[in-house]
Amino acid sequence: MSNLFKNLEFLCFLVINWLTNMKLISKFDKKSQLVNELINLILENKKNKINKLYNERKLSELLNVKRSEIRDALLILENKKLILRKPGSGTFINYNIDENNNEKLNIKNEKNYHSKTFFSSIQVRLSIEPVISAYVAENYTDKELKKLENNLGKIKNSKKWIDVKLSTYNYFTNLYNLSKNKYYINTFRDLVEDRKLSNFDGHYITNSFSSDNSVSKVVMLTSYLSIKKTFEPIKNRNSEKAFEESKNYLNKILSYVYI
Repeated sequence: MSNLFKNLEFLCFLVINWLTNMKLISKFDKKSQLVNELINLILENKKNKINKLYNERKLSELLNVKRSEIRDALLILENKKLILRKPGSGTFINYNIDENNNEKLNIKNEKNYHSKTFFSSIQVRLSIEPVISAYVAENYTDKELKKLENNLGKIKNSKKWIDVKLSTYNYFTNLYNLSKNKYYINTFRDLVEDRKLSNFDGHYITNSFSSDNSVSKVVMLTSYLSIKKTFEPIKNRNSEKAFEESKNYLNKILSYVYI
């Protein structure tokens, strides 16, 4: 009877976190979609030689979103120099933009945007990952644990910055796979793909930074020990501790985002 109760309790956790997860991902996708819709509007206006956008109220009505969402999206476009905002006069299209310049038109290259999407991705993980950790702690097989432990070891043996990132995401990909939940597995896969598009954590491959850069031993060990702390209660089949350590790990990452 106690096992049945635990299974029902876990099922309730899954349902609640699934609903939370859906809400966060929906918000995440909506921001990107809105910015892209505004970019299309800008290009259409430029084609028709219209140099001024509608005001925020009109845009919110046209695109059926809140004015605050329009304001945030316009701020991103202003930072990309696609528009010029003149207080008291309105929002104007920058006619010097090159429509073939993908760096300007690709929203995923915007650093400020990525800091927000990274924040959203951690929020999504926080809503489901502690539950997954608790579930894996109670249900793993020896073979599954060995594979997870091997993934953890690869983080410790990383020599390059990009290897630390890839090994870290490989570890958590394996953790999500052990949940046996396709929705969670696919959600995490999509989050990782989005992170790869930004070369992880808002760092870009430029002349001054390369994914081939070596990583300091301190950074590597800090990353390894933080994740190892979430792994130990899983290994010891302590589901409550696994839940708490997973939550602490992700909350610590969130605290860095706020700094």
